[in-house]
Amino acid sequence: MNRYKVLRMLGDGTYGSVIQAVHKQTGQIVAIKKMKKKYYMWEECVNLREVKSLMKLQHVNIVRLLEVIRQDDSLYFVMEYADGGNMFQVTQKRDKFLPEHKIRNMIFQILQGLHFMHANGYFHRDIKPENILISNDVLKIADFGLAREIRSRPPFTEYVSTRWYRAPEVLLRSPKYSSPIDIWAVGTIMAELYTFRPLFPGNSEVDEIHKIVQVLGTPTGWDDCFRLSAKMNFRFPQAQPADLEKMLGAASPEGLDLIEKMLAYNPTLRPTAMQALQHPFFSMHVSPLKQPNPVPRPVPQRPPAHGVSSKFTEAIHYTTPGRHQPSASAANTATGGSTKGIVAGTKLSSNTLQAIQQARATLAAASARNSMVDRMRGLGSRVTPIKGLVPDSEVESVAGTRPKRAVHENGHGQDGNPGNQAAKPARAPVIHSRSSSRLGSRGVVGDGISGRVLPPIG
Repeated sequence: MNRYKVLRMLGDGTYGSVIQAVHKQTGQIVAIKKMKKKYYMWEECVNLREVKSLMKLQHVNIVRLLEVIRQDDSLYFVMEYADGGNMFQVTQKRDKFLPEHKIRNMIFQILQGLHFMHANGYFHRDIKPENILISNDVLKIADFGLAREIRSRPPFTEYVSTRWYRAPEVLLRSPKYSSPIDIWAVGTIMAELYTFRPLFPGNSEVDEIHKIVQVLGTPTGWDDCFRLSAKMNFRFPQAQPADLEKMLGAASPEGLDLIEKMLAYNPTLRPTAMQALQHPFFSMHVSPLKQPNPVPRPVPQRPPAHGVSSKFTEAIHYTTPGRHQPSASAANTATGGSTKGIVAGTKLSSNTLQAIQQARATLAAASARNSMVDRMRGLGSRVTPIKGLVPDSEVESVAGTRPKRAVHENGHGQDGNPGNQAAKPARAPVIHSRSSSRLGSRGVVGDGISGRVLPPIG
């Protein structure tokens, strides 16, 4: 502790007091929590649930533990300092109610911290506005003195959390409870942010239950409720649910729905922190992010066709085969209309228009040539295209394909039998492309159009 200089007292609680201090060397402002209990062994300190949980839970919405110091049998937790105070202090200083978009932001951050906490096997058990710290509009869950592991075996401590934010199963002294009690506390905090008044300000445990019934009505759909109340010799009063819309006038329908879901009597019916984060309350009434101006992407250009100048191909809209292509007559709209690939209002000379039409005709011929290749690829046998119709580079080799039996113009096969008779079984040849050095010795080559047999090559 000699490395820190105490600045002022921040608060005093049941289990410890919190002071503000500064590191003498680095100048970092920190919050130091001094435990009131004495600790005589270091192993006892590191096994505390607060220490174990804070060492494991590293999240932007959870207060960060910087250092643990044991000096003169006193235990100190050095944590990051939140310059904005806690949520209770912030709401008490305001003269006007919070707009809903700020409430949405605050509840979203709390649920993010709880989701990370629950996913890592811990639940807080003391969620309240005093334990929600604010630093530069970032909310951080603090005070893990009552935190427990979800996998811990019951029974748990009956007295947990501040009474106003205590879940019904805890008020009814249920020996079994888990992370849903944190969700209940978030629901009460969310309702309080709309009015700056606690939703269930009970003076005792019994009075707290009465306050809950006055707002939510008599419990239904939760069998354990009456079993637990019978052990306490308590009988629930008969009441109808209050109108939350009138109580929380500034709340939207989505906000009211989220509060009602988090304040369900039955803990199994409350949403998890992740399910609450996916509620429409956090997606409705949110302005979309401003998208940056799109960067123009270059249009893929095909190499200039023979006889067409490259400066004219930029004005031609290239389309893949099979898609609609603008007609050549559309270029006439350049004097005042618009066409794809040509800026509207551009005046072109007659020579330019003629070159564009010629280029489009060349591209149309190329499209027909590609269609011929696709047609030949769909045939059952591999055929060799007519020389000059399709370039050699566009013909691929096919291995292991049985060719169809070629037929002469007179309807008979090469062996003199009619073309409709079954051919003798033959070994499937390997047929190479025309660019290859040889053809299969038993393969029959056709042009794929008229059915005529072409003379062997080579």
